[in-house]
Amino acid sequence: MGIPVAFATGALKGWVDTKRAMAEKEIAIKEKEAEDQKFYQQEFFKLAGKKDASPQALQLAAKRGGLEYDIATANLVNDVSTTDKYGAYVLPIVEEYKYSGTGGTPYGRSQVFWNSWQRHLANPDNFSKAVDYFKQDENAREQLAAAVRQNEYSLRSGNINSQTSAGVKNEGLTYIDLEQDYSFATRLFDELGFASVEDDVNKEIASKQIDFDPNTEIPVMFNTGPQKNIPIAIPAETHATWEAMAMRGGFENVQEFVHAFGYTPGQKPADMTMTEFAAQQNSVLFKAAEIYNMGYGDMLANPARMNTLDVSNLLQELNNRFGKNNSAKIQALSAMVGTPAEAQFRKVRKSRYSKNETRRIQAAVTGQAFVENLTGLKKDEFDEGFKAQKEAVLYLDRLAQIEDELGKDVGTGWTRAFAGGLKAVGIQVKQAGNLIGDIFSNNRDFNSLDSKTSLADLEATIKMVDPRIDLAKISEAEAIRLTLAAKMARAVDPSGRLSNQDFEIQLRRLGQFNLSTPESVQAAIGLVRKEFAQDLEYKQLLKSVIDNTAPLTRQTAREVQAAMTFRNLQGYVYGGARGTEVTQAATEAGSGAGNLEGFNIVPEYQTKDGGAVYFSDGILKDEAGNVIQFGIDTVEVPTEKAQ
Repeated sequence: MGIPVAFATGALKGWVDTKRAMAEKEIAIKEKEAEDQKFYQQEFFKLAGKKDASPQALQLAAKRGGLEYDIATANLVNDVSTTDKYGAYVLPIVEEYKYSGTGGTPYGRSQVFWNSWQRHLANPDNFSKAVDYFKQDENAREQLAAAVRQNEYSLRSGNINSQTSAGVKNEGLTYIDLEQDYSFATRLFDELGFASVEDDVNKEIASKQIDFDPNTEIPVMFNTGPQKNIPIAIPAETHATWEAMAMRGGFENVQEFVHAFGYTPGQKPADMTMTEFAAQQNSVLFKAAEIYNMGYGDMLANPARMNTLDVSNLLQELNNRFGKNNSAKIQALSAMVGTPAEAQFRKVRKSRYSKNETRRIQAAVTGQAFVENLTGLKKDEFDEGFKAQKEAVLYLDRLAQIEDELGKDVGTGWTRAFAGGLKAVGIQVKQAGNLIGDIFSNNRDFNSLDSKTSLADLEATIKMVDPRIDLAKISEAEAIRLTLAAKMARAVDPSGRLSNQDFEIQLRRLGQFNLSTPESVQAAIGLVRKEFAQDLEYKQLLKSVIDNTAPLTRQTAREVQAAMTFRNLQGYVYGGARGTEVTQAATEAGSGAGNLEGFNIVPEYQTKDGGAVYFSDGILKDEAGNVIQFGIDTVEVPTEKAQ
């Protein structure tokens, strides 16, 4: 081979080698590009399957993967930024979800979530489709449930955090009401059986608003009327008691129990903090917990376990905490008694997101049926009792008017004029001594006895409450007191009948007044009218329930039930002349035993062993200061000794 040929052959080989090397390099580049494109395509479809995928990341993956001009891909990228998916269910969202890299927050995303569902479900067709789909697809339903819990938590906590960051004080915070603000969304989530996380969020919010010892205290939100959700650190012991009370009352937890129970209305004093005011307005709950811890909660759950001494002690504990405010006593009892029978109330599966207990637990019977079942009274019988109540209130008001008109008179002349004025309101008393039989026959309140009470019982009660009264020669003042007590007793009874129990209670109430001067009548009417109005509050409640002018709620039912329980408890202690073993004297046996200060000797009676008998405010004591019972521990003093 010649040199030219050899040269040409070598040049060709070099050219071929160069081309081959270049081709291999290009092939490698192409292979690398294809590999990268495949990687980004895989990343794209991986991101496309995620509900929280960033639209920016999707667009980058589509571009690098060579998919940016594909119509389906473009639509998918657009859908991810404007829709949310749960299984195969697509939710159009009101705006793009923004994440931390783009200035977004969990609170902002939660607003998009709730607003999107609210707008979407406002269409009845969309609502029906959503219910049908999620009830059939368990995985999608669980995915949605998790999203609802997360976004409810972010919405509630973010709402409070945004306000506190803006300088809003605790008492000025506005809380989210999901049922009110997102009615269509919560309706769907109720249908699907989702549970609200409101109580958990509120507990966390409270823990951020107040200082407390997590080892000994637990934060609870309280309402005051004008202001909602005031956090207070509750001692762990009290919280544990409320948990037991809440369970017995059929509540989910302490927070629901506290909110459902209600608060005492009132105006916050200017020098009182909102926390102090919330504690004051809910003080009945704290006092009820004290009594519950003494074992009375278990006793009230099974009244058959209570003996007369237990009842007396319970009434005394109520008196110690609430004085003469019977309405507060009934409220306290309502916090301790159990849930009314399930046959009368049923839990409604819906409205789990509602703040209103009545939306979640509804009456299965009418208010009238509930009252009839509880009291044994038909509506017309109760209406008769309510009529007696109104008459008694008008009577007291009329007494006040008569007292005012005759206030300038004094002594016997005033009493005579006053007694004359009483005829206008149906009470007749003689100016001289009155026989007890005449008082009974001349005043119709004594003719409306209940089935367990006789006139002889009433006579015995009169002597027990005040042994100094001579039934054969009753003064005008005493006659006024007896007839007033009878009228008030009838008013308190649900059926308007006169019971020995109620007669004794009212007679003791009036016992501190002699009603023989304008001043004594004025004092009696002023105090008695106020206390009497509290006694009648439970009948007002019964009336509203039986007339269906007020909804029958579990709390209303508990209060009605507690009112009847309170009357039954009083029946153990009062009306002793009717056969009960314990009288008011036994109720106060623990107070002042051995002390005769303020007691006056009763010359007409003596103990069975001949000792002196002392009397004060309806209580009898022997010479040693021991409480005794009239007619059981006492006998009349022989005439010659009494003189």
